[in-house]
Amino acid sequence: MTFINEYLSEDDYKKYIDPYKARSGVKSLPVRRWTVDRERESFLTLTHTVREDMYEGDYSITYWLFLWEGEYITFVQHRPAIRKLYDHYFKATNIIKKIDLPESLTSRKEELFTILKEAMVVNRGSGVVGSQKKKCEITLELSEVHYAK
Repeated sequence: MTFINEYLSEDDYKKYIDPYKARSGVKSLPVRRWTVDRERESFLTLTHTVREDMYEGDYSITYWLFLWEGEYITFVQHRPAIRKLYDHYFKATNIIKKIDLPESLTSRKEELFTILKEAMVVNRGSGVVGSQKKKCEITLELSEVHYAK
């Protein structure tokens, strides 16, 4: 199966998000949509966004939650600009700034980033609310990544 964009059901929230909240101590996580691969039991969801500058610019700093191989992975990404090439096609560079990588996955970084990029291409930055007809090309930039945990 492949990743698809969906609205998150109440049952899926209880099954996947509530355990993350319990493990991490997060009190509230108002996630209502996600990019999911049910066969792999893997998902990607945006948790919140911030601006680089408090008074200017777009919301280019984004915080994400990714479940892969039974491990919850949080990461911070910067997307400086999206280049629209045609009405139905765009290019984006996603710069991973920080990732909380569980020790069990440190030897599998390459595989992890391959699957993460696959989810990001399907998500397109807006998931189910974005246009499903648009194609995108995502470049995943890892040269600035800081590994935590």
